[in-house]
Amino acid sequence: MKRLLTLLILAFFLTGTPIQANAAPELSFDSAEVFQGQTASLNLSLAGGTEDYAGINVTIRLPENITFNTVSKGDLTDSGFTLDYSPDGSRIIVYSTSSTFSGNGILFSLSIKADDDASPGEQDIVFVTDSSGLLNPNALSNSDGSESVSPTLNDGKITILKMEDDDEDGFPDAWEQQIIDADISDSITTIEDVLPKDDFDGDGFTNLAEYDNSSDPTDSASPEITLTDAIIVLKVVCGIDDTGYGFPDMSGDGKTGLEEAIFILQKLGGI
Repeated sequence: MKRLLTLLILAFFLTGTPIQANAAPELSFDSAEVFQGQTASLNLSLAGGTEDYAGINVTIRLPENITFNTVSKGDLTDSGFTLDYSPDGSRIIVYSTSSTFSGNGILFSLSIKADDDASPGEQDIVFVTDSSGLLNPNALSNSDGSESVSPTLNDGKITILKMEDDDEDGFPDAWEQQIIDADISDSITTIEDVLPKDDFDGDGFTNLAEYDNSSDPTDSASPEITLTDAIIVLKVVCGIDDTGYGFPDMSGDGKTGLEEAIFILQKLGGI
């Protein structure tokens, strides 16, 4: 035993590297930019995990005038996620159903929205580590669910971009500039040339629909239409749910109806 200890100490001095236990896994939010009144995605990633995990919960503080809309799973897990709010609305709790995952990657993405009066500039997206009504507000479960694993937490950043609209068409100047920059034909040279009813990337969504959906007006693969979109729009048409979802207004009547449902289904079917 004494000989082994001597060898370990010698290895430390020869390599200059401390001998240590496995490092804690890391949960990290990335950074995102969003215009006032618009939505963006914020990813939570796992890195440095050395074992299988069976679930996760995190508690997050909401910056002022920022709201979280929905949560969707990332590429690291097949598990679904649930979004819950504290009674005073100052924080959210995101937790997963049981599904084993390991390695490095994105656990989930949050859809966030900046209010119209959100203050421009950078704000922190922070993990709540103080008293939050949970025994462990940020934890991973080990593979059989018997123990909690406390990760290292890295807060994220959200930058609010000011809604400057010199031509007063409802589009931020910076949003219109990306279309100008992508136009290799140089037929669109000023923000006045970006028209709401045009479809710059030819994907069936007008510039206005792209803006309403917070999608990329220069990428024909954005937004991605899913079966969930089709189900939602059919529910709206059938009167099951009249919540506004920001689908493209194909009929121009300001409502989600049959024409919008047909459009969504055609996009989904590749017709």
